Amino acid sequence: MSGPPDEGARRLSVFMPWLALGVGAGLVVLLNTEWAVLPGWLMGALFLFFSRRQRPAVGFVGLLVANTVAAGVANLGVFPGSAASAFGMALGGAGVVAGLYLADRLIVGPRGSFAGTLFLPAATTGMELFSSLGNPFGTWGVLAYTQARVPVLVQLVSVTGLWGLTFVLVWFATVANWAFEHRKAGRRILPGLAVYAAVWVAILGFGALRLAGAGRV
Repeated sequence: MSGPPDEGARRLSVFMPWLALGVGAGLVVLLNTEWAVLPGWLMGALFLFFSRRQRPAVGFVGLLVANTVAAGVANLGVFPGSAASAFGMALGGAGVVAGLYLADRLIVGPRGSFAGTLFLPAATTGMELFSSLGNPFGTWGVLAYTQARVPVLVQLVSVTGLWGLTFVLVWFATVANWAFEHRKAGRRILPGLAVYAAVWVAILGFGALRLAGAGRV
């Protein structure tokens, strides 16, 4: 005999964040491939969905383990040397990623304000910029590179550098989660979505105009 409906819903609410973590980890494996465009947009939203529905320590450990395994697999064949070096590099990066999501969980948390959607993008962009300074690998691994096959988006880099594109990618993750967490508010979330959409349209418009101008040269 099946349990009551509310028990089934509770189990589903527990299961879905872990599914999101698993799918997000699968997308990380694709980051060093030609199919990195969608993972660059989606994995952050999935990781954030997981992190905001766990106790902070559980979210941190879950993201640390999942990203270490996924990035380690992605690094095989990229870094010279043994598998240990590939997974060692992955562990360092995963620790930073998990730390950023932990900070979001503690500072912004579930059902934060729209202004709170700016925290994780700013923190991630700042971390990428800081880590690229004096790094022998330079900007390798910066999230913006996932969009290299989308010329209309890459034009943003001419104005903001890689960092503007990273910011917009992570902001999508936080806005998507914010909208989901406030879905019962109905139309009150529309202004926030309109702000992000306006930024998105401006970026695409700028990119299209710049590409069109280059074609006339």
